[in-house]
Amino acid sequence: FAKSDVVTLNAEDPLVVGELFNWPGHGETLLERLMETYPAVRHVVVTRGADGMWWWTRSRFLKRSGKEVRVADTIGASDSVAAVVVMGLLCGMDPADIIDYAVDISGFVCGHIGATPALPQRYRDLFSRAPIAGVPSHAAGNP
Repeated sequence: FAKSDVVTLNAEDPLVVGELFNWPGHGETLLERLMETYPAVRHVVVTRGADGMWWWTRSRFLKRSGKEVRVADTIGASDSVAAVVVMGLLCGMDPADIIDYAVDISGFVCGHIGATPALPQRYRDLFSRAPIAGVPSHAAGNP
């Protein structure tokens, strides 16, 4: 964690982290301790399955409920969240928007067999419109 600025965890991971570091407490307490102990960590995202997601930054806490989805396969759900979080941050998006997209896209992934279903254009367009910091925008006609 010492060099990480973004940490993604599932609902069980905070307890594992607490046990590894011999930290008392649970859930939110452990995540606050993680951010206090490791100043490089600026974002902690916790996927909670059907219960949605939590996102801590140094200045705020975001919570989103899960969406009702007919689950076909959960393989790839957490990976899709990590991808949305990283792309959203690289594109300079607000975490409040990113977490909404992450809930939507992970729900979409869970509704399909396999870890990498073809995403509808509306999801692919989310990141093509916002330039990645330091990289020329493809939307502006740059190669």
